[in-house]
Amino acid sequence: MEKTFIQERLAQLVTAAKVSESRMSKDLGFNRSYIQGITSGHALPKMEPFLKICDYLKITPEEFFHYDANKDKTLEKIIERFHSLSPDSKLALKDLLNRLD
Repeated sequence: MEKTFIQERLAQLVTAAKVSESRMSKDLGFNRSYIQGITSGHALPKMEPFLKICDYLKITPEEFFHYDANKDKTLEKIIERFHSLSPDSKLALKDLLNRLD
């Protein structure tokens, strides 16, 4: 695992959660620059703060570390393609997906 994985992964998760690093730090009871220190590569979290971060982001530690960037890129492409469909095609796709359950 690359040294930058934790900082890059946390930055990605913070962005996806649509919360600022300072807001997240404050919500977790850390000093306001705690999360920014991790995402900038200046620090790494200890275990207890790491678990609090995972709880805050509603993910497990396993989900934090077993991230598949290719999987997310595939999903992004599907979503982009979906947005370009006509309203009728979107409804047809929705019906098809509902039948797969």
